[in-house]
Amino acid sequence: MHPSPRHQAAERDFRDLLRDAELDQPDDVEYRYDELLFLWYDPKLAVIVELGDSPCDDEGMPAETVTSPGATDP
Repeated sequence: MHPSPRHQAAERDFRDLLRDAELDQPDDVEYRYDELLFLWYDPKLAVIVELGDSPCDDEGMPAETVTSPGATDP
C-alpha cells in the first residue's frame, strides 16, 4: 500500500519520538489501511500504531473546520 499523508505524518512523529528517546529506528515499516506496523528484527519486536478516527477527509488531508452559526473566533 502506498502511504497516505496521514500515514507519513504518523511515521514521522513516531520516528521523532524514538529519536528523542535515543531508541533504535525500526528495520521496516508496513502500511495498512488504518495503521502502521513498525518492525525490529533483532530483537524481534513490533509496534502497531492505529491511526483511528481523525478529522481528515478520505485522502488523508485535514478536513475543513466547521463552525456553528453564531460562534466567534477566539
